[in-house]
Amino acid sequence: MWEQLSLRVDFPNSCGGNSNDGNTARRAFDNCDEMAEILGLNKFLLLNLRRILLCLVCQLPIDPEKFGELCTETALLFHTYYPWYYMPCTVHKVLIHGKEIMESR
Repeated sequence: MWEQLSLRVDFPNSCGGNSNDGNTARRAFDNCDEMAEILGLNKFLLLNLRRILLCLVCQLPIDPEKFGELCTETALLFHTYYPWYYMPCTVHKVLIHGKEIMESR
């Protein structure tokens, strides 16, 4: 990530944490094609995850039905390409319950 995107990922910082923050994620997702190539991940999965993150932070109204469809499509991509990888709890909450999350905003 450092050589191709100039992103310091998972490095300790002076506050006792690490370099994984919102700005690092935003910059990484701004380069989905390169990130997919570097990490060996499906590009469309990363693009969908980027769209979902943008919808979650957007202050404009989002159609819960369409958001739920995007989340379901992304969950299917995740399980199709990476059935061997356990889906993290937070990712599960967003992908499986995305429509309900948008309805409660």
